Amino acid sequence: MGDLPPNHEKRLSARSSGEETAVKRIEMTSYEAAYGAFEWDIPDTFNFGADVVDAWAENPDRMALIWVNDKGDERRFTYADIRDLTNRFANYLTAKGVKKGDRVLVMLPRVPEWQIALVACNKAGAVPIPCVTMLTRKDIDYRLGHSGAVAVVTTASEVGKVSDTVPVRVCIGDAAGWDNFAEELERHSPEFSAATVAAEDPAIMFYTSGSTGMPKGVLHASRGLFSWRVSAWYWLSLTEGDVMWCTADTGWSKAGTSLLYGPWSCGATVLFYDGPFDVEKRLDLLETYKVNVYCAAATEIRQLVQLDTGEHDLSALRLSVSAGESVNPEIVRSWSQKTGAPLLDGYGQTETLMTVLNYQGMPVIPGSMGKPLPGTEAKIIASDGRFARPGEPGQLAIRYPHPQIMLGYWDNPKKTRESFLDVGGATWFLTGDTASMDNEG
Repeated sequence: MGDLPPNHEKRLSARSSGEETAVKRIEMTSYEAAYGAFEWDIPDTFNFGADVVDAWAENPDRMALIWVNDKGDERRFTYADIRDLTNRFANYLTAKGVKKGDRVLVMLPRVPEWQIALVACNKAGAVPIPCVTMLTRKDIDYRLGHSGAVAVVTTASEVGKVSDTVPVRVCIGDAAGWDNFAEELERHSPEFSAATVAAEDPAIMFYTSGSTGMPKGVLHASRGLFSWRVSAWYWLSLTEGDVMWCTADTGWSKAGTSLLYGPWSCGATVLFYDGPFDVEKRLDLLETYKVNVYCAAATEIRQLVQLDTGEHDLSALRLSVSAGESVNPEIVRSWSQKTGAPLLDGYGQTETLMTVLNYQGMPVIPGSMGKPLPGTEAKIIASDGRFARPGEPGQLAIRYPHPQIMLGYWDNPKKTRESFLDVGGATWFLTGDTASMDNEG
């Protein structure tokens, strides 16, 4: 994997694994109060499956996932259901020889098996690699060769894209030479002893789009899975019992944070819709499932805002968020007026996840992506290597160490090292994105 910067020995505050694995939540009565009082408190060991999913499963009625497709088919899963199913799949993986640290390529559409596969990998200490189903055979060959993945999870319709040299192959449905996902769940025990995973151990890997060269494998540690709850607290404002719907595709990091690790860290319910984009259908789903927090791309919001929402009961909707591109201020105003829910921008990238955000109760400046997440120090570094003055453009940088910053680029230590810079007596991760900071921060 990619080498860490020279001062990687610096650690955030950590606790032993015997202590409760929950950061003290400081409610954001004001941004300044929450930011000033927040401290990262990372456990020495953290296994998302055991420490989060299995903990919520102690309440047998707590709903984790509602899946629905465009035909109206629906499947519901409690956290207890997810606990048992992920234990079964983790047993399958280990029985097939998948070990801690092994990479597992997961190429699935929006189906519950996606969450089950990822969390099962977490329980086994393996490293899932979520991928979109639109990948070609060439794309998959590259990811398999580059990552050294020993297993692939996909659907029967996609198996033709995968080399038969991969040792472990399992699919949803029947395919020659492949294990059947559902049959393997039935075959294996719902009891599993989760692997011990240190905070710095690899836990998940996403590939970049490759728009500026070959796709890079962005490797995150288990501390990343632990810390993604913080943006779920402060940006998404999620609490136990909320229903969260994010429309991101399953191969992108945004899906990981908002369709799995963020909301489930908060004990929320995830709505998972598998179907083509249809603006009226979006409103129907928001109403039918009483969605509290809705996350969608700006392009999607722009289409939704053109509709008459008056015939839909959206009273459950408390908040909408968008990331990836800035939302036009007029769209923000119009959507908020139509739904009664604020729309908040946010900034993140695969390497850092959500780090600069707008928050409820904080004045939103048109065109601004907001302020740093509590526990995050951000600066603008000018082209000459100094901190930029207010209003001066430069490169957005996040102070390191930070639990959400990647371990590194897989098998690319040179690129990893180039992503860090020492300025002002501290180490900073360079996002590569141009930004400026006003006097308000």
